[in-house]
This record gives sequence, structure tokens and C-alpha cells, in this order.
Amino acid sequence: MSAEVEDNVDRGGRKRRRNDNTAGEKVPAAPCWFCLSNVDVEKHLVVAVGDACYAAMPKGPLVEDHVMVLSIGHIQSIVAAPEDVRNELQKFKNAFTLAADKVR
Repeated sequence: MSAEVEDNVDRGGRKRRRNDNTAGEKVPAAPCWFCLSNVDVEKHLVVAVGDACYAAMPKGPLVEDHVMVLSIGHIQSIVAAPEDVRNELQKFKNAFTLAADKVR
């Protein structure tokens, strides 16, 4: 059953890309709602600002006491974040966890 089979059949499809832009063409980025440097950021929701991250209340909280901890600079995900951002994010999480434990 594991014999190799050469498949030379043209199925008429085309290779898919993530988007239909031509290779190398940049897509203009829309302003990020969460970047602190954005003039449209809702500064009245900002709770605390650190060196690499800040904490803010969400416009529409998912649960009671919902807080967002975000990077100051634009980073697409925590996986792509530098170590200083990940460390400060963890400090914010620890601080909010301690505060929540004291309230309960």
C-alpha cells in the first residue's frame, strides 16, 4: 500500500496564495486599534503603561473584570514578540492575578 505513485495528472487548479496580490506587492496596513501611537486609540480606557506593554479596559468586555495587556509597539502575536515584551506581559498578568486574588 505504500508504493510510490507518480502523479502527473493536471487537475486544472492553480496554486493558492494567502491573498491574490502579486508577489512582492505590499498591502497597505489599516491603522491598528490597539497601537498606543494611533491617534484614534481610546486613551480613557488605558489603565497602566509600562516600558513595552500597556493595560487597557476593553470597549466590550467578554467577562467581568476583563483587562487587555497589549504591546506598545505593533506586534502581530506573542510568538513574534521580543523577550522584553513577553517578560513585561507576564509581569502584568502576575500583578492582575494577585489583585484579583485579593478581591475574592
